[in-house]
Amino acid sequence: MATTSKKSIEKETPSEEEVETPKSSKSSCLLVGCIVVAIVFVVGAVVVAFIIFYVLKNDDIIQKYISSYVSPKEEKVEPKQTPIVVVVTVIPTGIPEENTRRVTTQGNFIIPESSIRQVIARDLSGLSNWELKVARNEIYARHGRPFVHTDLQCYFNTQSWYTKDPSYTDSRLSKLELANAVYILNYEKSIGSTIYDKDTGCK
Repeated sequence: MATTSKKSIEKETPSEEEVETPKSSKSSCLLVGCIVVAIVFVVGAVVVAFIIFYVLKNDDIIQKYISSYVSPKEEKVEPKQTPIVVVVTVIPTGIPEENTRRVTTQGNFIIPESSIRQVIARDLSGLSNWELKVARNEIYARHGRPFVHTDLQCYFNTQSWYTKDPSYTDSRLSKLELANAVYILNYEKSIGSTIYDKDTGCK
């Protein structure tokens, strides 16, 4: 009986190996768990760091995205255009273009300075055939020249500054005045004026 009791006691009493095995198993599980948690923590930290870096780097894009939905849209106000007023001079029907008269504010001269400076194309541009003819002959009229063409004589007779001088000669003109008269005549020919050498009559 004693022997049997001893064997049963030995069987019931766990050996050191049997007692220590669960402890080592628990330690292994605890270690693995710690490693997994550490890995998850590291991965999470990396992800968070990447998100923060991306947000800071693309702050302008995010702000634009937010402002497009949050901020009210500003209406573009186009500047008002000032209307342009165009003044058009209309020649009445029935009056030939070459016979139209132009009255200036400087002594009724077409080109007031033709006796003191050189005439250029800009002075003549836009003038009618009649105005070109007058502009050329007013250079002579300043010195009292009598005119064979009645249209010119009638016109200059109406000018307060004109005094007809029967003793007039072209020698009274300066070289500049003669050059300007020739320049205007050549300009008349170049544009095809039909009255530069014709008398259109007194009107």
